[in-house]
Amino acid sequence: MKISKPLYALSVIILTNAPTTIAAEQPLLKLSEIVTSEQVAIDPQLEEEINQIEDQLISAFNERNKEDDFQIICQKETQNGSFFFKACDPRFLLKARQANSRAWRNGLEELLTEEDIRTKFDQRFAELDRAFDAMLADDHNLRQLAKAISTKVRSAKFE
Repeated sequence: MKISKPLYALSVIILTNAPTTIAAEQPLLKLSEIVTSEQVAIDPQLEEEINQIEDQLISAFNERNKEDDFQIICQKETQNGSFFFKACDPRFLLKARQANSRAWRNGLEELLTEEDIRTKFDQRFAELDRAFDAMLADDHNLRQLAKAISTKVRSAKFE
């Protein structure tokens, strides 16, 4: 079974990027990494557990978030027409992708790659991360969800 983009992004952040911490044991998760990751295989039961916690984390972020463009929207997507996965993106990115697709279809722009998108919206992703960082610092429940994801992802890495 494949792990969704957001889950893999979290594992990359937590396990390989030596993240900054809110408190000594609390890793800092960067929502901006959601759109830049690939997928990896893990145990289906563990994947479901991580998905449930991740859904709670995103829901908690969206409830507390005050900026409409930072709302995280999750959708099922496919890359090959048959395998569906959950992809979560901030609203500002969805709007930009739609505008780019329309412009590309009309011959006005090149279609942006994931790398182009990341570069073009680097400042907005940094703002999104700062908003999430502030929420993690202020909200014990949000930190607990982040810690639970971290623990699950670490256990997936070592299985």
